[in-house]
Amino acid sequence: IGAVGEIYIGGIGVSQGYINRSDLNPVKFIKNIFTGQGRLYRTGDLGRWLPDGQIQCLGRTDNQIKIRGFRVELDEIDSTILHHPQIRTSATILSHATNGDQVLVSYIVPKFTGPSNYTTRESSGKPLIIGEDEGPDNYLYSLVSEVRESLNNTLPSYSIPSCFVPLTHLPVNANGKIDKLSLPCHKAFQSSEKYRPYAPTMRDISSISDVSNHLVNYSPTQISLNKIWQHILDLDSATPLHSNFFSMGGHSILATRLAIQVQKVFGANIPHSLVFREPTIYGMANEIDRLMLAGTTNTVNIPPAEKIAQIVSSQKAYSADLNTNSTPDLNLVRSGGAPTFFLTGATGFLGTFILTNLLSHFPSATVYCLARAQDPNRAFDRIKTSCINRLVWQSHQQIRAIVGDLAQPHLGITEVEWKSLAEIVDVVIHNGAQIHWMHPYEKLRGPNVLGTLEALKLATTHHIKPFHFISTLSVFTNDYPTHLTKSNKEGYSTDNTFPGSRLSIPAGYDQTKWVADKLILEAQSRGYPCTIVRPGFIVGASQSGVVNTDDFLWRFVKGCIQLGKAPTMDSAMAMCPVDYAAEVIVQVAINPDALAVGTFHIDMATRFSYNNIFDHIRMLGFTLDAVAYTNWCNYLKAAVKRPVDNALYPLLLFVLDSLPEMMDFPAID
Repeated sequence: IGAVGEIYIGGIGVSQGYINRSDLNPVKFIKNIFTGQGRLYRTGDLGRWLPDGQIQCLGRTDNQIKIRGFRVELDEIDSTILHHPQIRTSATILSHATNGDQVLVSYIVPKFTGPSNYTTRESSGKPLIIGEDEGPDNYLYSLVSEVRESLNNTLPSYSIPSCFVPLTHLPVNANGKIDKLSLPCHKAFQSSEKYRPYAPTMRDISSISDVSNHLVNYSPTQISLNKIWQHILDLDSATPLHSNFFSMGGHSILATRLAIQVQKVFGANIPHSLVFREPTIYGMANEIDRLMLAGTTNTVNIPPAEKIAQIVSSQKAYSADLNTNSTPDLNLVRSGGAPTFFLTGATGFLGTFILTNLLSHFPSATVYCLARAQDPNRAFDRIKTSCINRLVWQSHQQIRAIVGDLAQPHLGITEVEWKSLAEIVDVVIHNGAQIHWMHPYEKLRGPNVLGTLEALKLATTHHIKPFHFISTLSVFTNDYPTHLTKSNKEGYSTDNTFPGSRLSIPAGYDQTKWVADKLILEAQSRGYPCTIVRPGFIVGASQSGVVNTDDFLWRFVKGCIQLGKAPTMDSAMAMCPVDYAAEVIVQVAINPDALAVGTFHIDMATRFSYNNIFDHIRMLGFTLDAVAYTNWCNYLKAAVKRPVDNALYPLLLFVLDSLPEMMDFPAID
């Protein structure tokens, strides 16, 4: 139940095959492997069984592809592109660059009637090339930039096309369907960087044509980086200093290759995550020069004076954030009637269980759920699909979908809806966050820190509402608690304060949670009715066995199985079943006495090391050679150079940067 697969049809109604299509019949009409009698017809449609016995159709198998370890629905990409008012039609394909890398390419037909040479160029069967057709250039650059931004706000990063090719029309076959095989140059255009200008920002456009003439003004570090970028991105000319690596077609695998080359040229200890923190030649060169000048290539070992300055700057940053939401003016508390909740993160793994748990405790309650989408109907569909995938969906009339974005003021909610929510909501549960293992703090600060403040604003507008913030035990993965628990051989006792700085926490996501925690603790001290709930690493449901197969743990396990090797790691993981965590969170949210406690930790008495996990995997019959972490990294780096799929590819830079230390949870009393 819930697993996605191809739909087969059996029974006496299955025909003998297609007329005069002997090539397709053996593929589409197969022997019934379940009964041994009769035949099955392969529909080519994807579907899954639902708990109520119905079958949900999910699209076509030929439109679902796998790229760099992720499954991607091409129809979903095209559907999102078509929401742009200036796009008439779109077709997205999986193609291959000359270096063998997989890339997503979107062919778009703009609602634009340009000069005659635009039409002439298209009728010749060649895509428009910027620099050769002057008329629509600025329009197309601006259009692609808007489309890319729209996709970034709706789809995961791995679903964003690397290239966009504008056409006046898309070829169709005899049935009137888009003929993707007839799209012009779809197998060869990546070899020419003439098509890559469709990826950079407008700032890059003015410098692409003449950047090669200005290499004399590049610093030695910038020149060296430019050579590396040209090799990795398969470019024939120099790269503008401010071009974004990922906007020019870069992705997780290419970022890993870039990091490896940068380490070879500049120093073995330059962090792999540098490309995510500084994705331009200009920023990357400045950071490398700074590290080399400081006499170190490890960003953790920053000179004391500079580290103190960064800590002071960090303190000022979150103090300034909190000052935007000072002591409330109103102290009105609603009471009576069925409660109304406002929940963020309802489409996530934990969020779906919080949502359904709330409604199981309060069947008559109304839950307003924030979700990114084009409109409320699509937002509701996202929430429903997430619940169905986790086998917890029930037909609830009390779910209300609100279109919004954590990174925007007022959470991206319209003024009318914001005012209405402020008046009718009784309790705010802020579970939403942007999770990314590689992005630095600065990139995640908007949705995760400022988004927390915006949610807190909602809780203090019109009347004071209890505010429950879902954090993580990873806020204790900084140097001090880990060192203390290992030296004292006992659990780290924490009250409503914790020492150190976000800079001593390795991952940018965990840093944002650390800062957000500080903000909520300060809000508590000012009299806000707030709680912080810190679960450990969320794992599968203890009752149904449903797991998030796309999370770090299972990608790590699957990637090691594919590699045939696993690192020896004694790091202990603070696991927490998702249904147990959701139950605790809901109990905190509905119990008024919880506000007096303030902070709750969800930790299990028994912890498992990664070595324990891999031992159990071996017991299931999988071959996993135990190797030292550094040797395992070398095997993984070698695998990156081969066109072989691995579940770890989206997390490569994370797992190659001191993973044992980053995943070591201190014991919590």
